[in-house]
Amino acid sequence: MNQERRQRPPRNRRKRTAPQRQAPFLGLPYRRSQYLLLGVGILLIGVGFVLLYLGDATVSTLALVLGYVVFIPVALWPWKPRRKRPPEGVTS
Repeated sequence: MNQERRQRPPRNRRKRTAPQRQAPFLGLPYRRSQYLLLGVGILLIGVGFVLLYLGDATVSTLALVLGYVVFIPVALWPWKPRRKRPPEGVTS
């Protein structure tokens, strides 16, 4: 008996493309801009405490509030991925 192997038809192999996202900065979960904002927030907090130690309560309060209430939360906020805009004149 001559056994013949049954050949399968070739599969239509398409490359699967994942949704395009911005590559993480150094393999970390946030974007580079978020790390910069976090660094600015930490720097402002440090400057605020130094100014508080030196006796300038008004500017130190402003620096501490900006660091804790504005820069740190904005840096840690989960931003949506950016969408690419279609070229001008192209409708979908």
